[in-house]
Amino acid sequence: MKRFQCDVLVVGGGRAGLMSAYGAAINNASVMVASKGKVQRSGATVMAPGAISAVDDRWKMEGDSKEIHFEDTILGGCFINDQGLVKILCERSPEMVLELERMGALFQREEDGLSYSLRIDGGHRFARCPFLEDRTGKEMLKAMAGALRKLHVPLCENVMITRILKKEGRVAGAVGISTITGDTVLFDCGAVIIAAGGGGMIYENSDNPTDLTGDSYGLALAAGASLRDMEFVQFYPVGFLQPPSMKGIFAGLLYYSRLYNARGERFMEKYDPERLELSTRDRVSMAIVQEVREGRGTPGGGVYMDMTYQEPGFIAKMTPALYSTYINMGHDPETDCIEIAPTAHHFMLGIAVDERWSSGVPG
Repeated sequence: MKRFQCDVLVVGGGRAGLMSAYGAAINNASVMVASKGKVQRSGATVMAPGAISAVDDRWKMEGDSKEIHFEDTILGGCFINDQGLVKILCERSPEMVLELERMGALFQREEDGLSYSLRIDGGHRFARCPFLEDRTGKEMLKAMAGALRKLHVPLCENVMITRILKKEGRVAGAVGISTITGDTVLFDCGAVIIAAGGGGMIYENSDNPTDLTGDSYGLALAAGASLRDMEFVQFYPVGFLQPPSMKGIFAGLLYYSRLYNARGERFMEKYDPERLELSTRDRVSMAIVQEVREGRGTPGGGVYMDMTYQEPGFIAKMTPALYSTYINMGHDPETDCIEIAPTAHHFMLGIAVDERWSSGVPG
């Protein structure tokens, strides 16, 4: 058995976990990170191609503001959102972008070399999302992992935490197993941060990596924490249908695509004529399902994603990793439409916390 001691144990090696570890370390806590896989090679963040929603005077579009970002988020959530937490998100996200840059992350710039390139995503009224090609998540992890190395924060890789330990009602540590050797690993600590991702693998169609199995929810419940909003799972509209080995895998970015049913109809004109494919992801996914149920779906049970209207070379430039995937699968996005369907993407549920990110369980 291996035994470690620290002030704070972070369970999870993705962006939430690494940023939590960084925050604790710069506040003089001794920190360790336990990750079920290899950091920068496992979890969901490394697969995230999109962008970070944030409004700041250094890059915002004319007319945009943090208040409008807040409104868009509340509207997108049909007023079910925890508005206190949404406000914190909108207020603090710009500083997180800048903190990532201070760590060494690169975000795409316009031709002047200074202005941030921005994307617009579903439900947003303005382009407000800094990004880097289609590897934004990978860039974030690279920067955070580098920052943690400089702070000498140990990364305990290939360790799956199986139980939070308590003493006299307070967190006292955690126990896990090595996924390589099967050995027991024990952590003595006064605080645990659970940031271990969702559970996309419970769905047949999922773009999540295989290590997202929802075990963090079991850890929290067993430790006495509450879970909330467990019914809210976001399905991204664009997942591959073929070949079977790629079924459910993230297939493209909606802001570079148009969607058509088997009749050649751009069906989002019917469901959200103003925003079209840039409607919220839940509305686009439900529209796809409706088209299939009413007999307008493709032979595989989906719809077609079309990028052929883009200028030659655009997809290869803006999404080089996805472009390489298309070519390797035998698709040329400049000439071919790709058959897609919704896929389990993001778990908007989890441990119930207050505005200080506390679960109410001491430690």
